[in-house]
Amino acid sequence: MKLLETGRVGVKKEIYFISDGEPDDSRTNNFEPTIDKAKQMATLATIMYGSKSDKILREKVASQDNLGNPIHTKTENVKKLTEDLTKLSRSIPVKGSYKYRSGFSQDWQEKDLWDHVNKGVFKIDEFSLSRSDFERGFEFSYTYEDDRGESVSQTGKIVWKLK
Repeated sequence: MKLLETGRVGVKKEIYFISDGEPDDSRTNNFEPTIDKAKQMATLATIMYGSKSDKILREKVASQDNLGNPIHTKTENVKKLTEDLTKLSRSIPVKGSYKYRSGFSQDWQEKDLWDHVNKGVFKIDEFSLSRSDFERGFEFSYTYEDDRGESVSQTGKIVWKLK
């Protein structure tokens, strides 16, 4: 908890917790308040390694994605740990949009990013801007949300050099 509490503010934190069993020490049975506090500060992804039950990790420790599913997996093969960690660490964009406006006017033109997705990659075709339509330049913004409910946005401006 001290590591989470002293980390940089505003930075997304993720913890990948790998276990080979349920708590077997009576001192660890009251872990839920600590887990709940950690979940407020970070995403907890869990992996159960071995043949024991993964119920506690899956239901009590793992954070949930935006559909309510635990961010969790179970494996009995140590050779799959790297593959499993890679799968848990991926966030998949599920929706997004971009918008632009001319000369910093009040009217945004908004488009769905999914119209420009091909095999999981965003590709916006090349386009030309008419200087008469965008006399001072333009402002743009994009936003996307991933399957964990995290949202990312970015804005920018391109201003023409005026003589």
